[in-house]
Amino acid sequence: MVGHGSGAAMRSHVDRFGRAAFTLVEMLVVIAIIAVLMALLLPAVQSVREAARRTQCGNQLRQLALGCLGHLQMREAFPQAGKDACYEAGAQQPSHRQCTVGPALGQGGCCGPATIDRVEWSWAFHILPWIEGQTIFDQPMDSTGNAVVNRTPIPIMYCPTRRAPVAYNGRARTDYAGCIGHTDGRRESPPTAGVPPFAGLTGLIIRTGAGEVRDGHVPDGLSNTIMLGEKQINPQDFANPFDENETYAATGWADTEVRRRGDQPPEPDSRHPSLITTNINANSARFGSSHADVCGCAFGDGSVRWVRFGVEQAVFQRACRREDRESFSVDDL
Repeated sequence: MVGHGSGAAMRSHVDRFGRAAFTLVEMLVVIAIIAVLMALLLPAVQSVREAARRTQCGNQLRQLALGCLGHLQMREAFPQAGKDACYEAGAQQPSHRQCTVGPALGQGGCCGPATIDRVEWSWAFHILPWIEGQTIFDQPMDSTGNAVVNRTPIPIMYCPTRRAPVAYNGRARTDYAGCIGHTDGRRESPPTAGVPPFAGLTGLIIRTGAGEVRDGHVPDGLSNTIMLGEKQINPQDFANPFDENETYAATGWADTEVRRRGDQPPEPDSRHPSLITTNINANSARFGSSHADVCGCAFGDGSVRWVRFGVEQAVFQRACRREDRESFSVDDL
């Protein structure tokens, strides 16, 4: 009886051609082992991929920063953030000539037909010649040319961790913003009576018309002053969120698509105000990112550093101001 049982067990491992075969239990064990190995390896694979995307994001920030520095070298001033051309009289002087000798701009210079020039468009548009975007920059100043500019994505303006470099809702966007300092400044521009220099703006990338920031206006040093950074946006609505509905090129000043303040530390996209408050139209003026725990920032010397979401507010604000003469350690960012 014992010998007969052993023979039956032996035959259960052999198919009809005499070849060894797995039992069902053995097969299940193998599958379970493979599943465990995949579960262990998947986070590592994802981590490697995110590290590669973060490196690419940092390289893109560096290219944008070098574009700004190219503008500084050629034009002897940092590129400006842009401006709404046709505010009411006295609000943002000098008013652009498009408002008086060109077609009427009912929605302001950010959205109207720029047929005379594009001086009030954003820093992101004005650095195109230094980031291999000369063809887009040279589009004719008419409705057709403006449409080409506004719908053509610039790949290095999209963080690869966040989204693909395509037009959203027919508009080219940017995931990076200029640092205007620690305040929105005054709506009026100097030399209007009572308006401080640069309209109170303390960053490197400020509103068009408020003044031109040059090397000599940065006593804190370019290597200690944030120029550009990743911006916080709503990760659940890339198409037409309330604070991301304009193109990178012609946003004006009222909207914050191409500018951010440094009065608050950066936060992840998951903490966007429209997601954590009851106001679905809440906008964000913070820097931030889709990365796990950091936000990429480019400094005025072209260097790129990763700023922690938990950075102390006072330290981050000092890094965003060009003129406060307050020291800080970059290791604290």
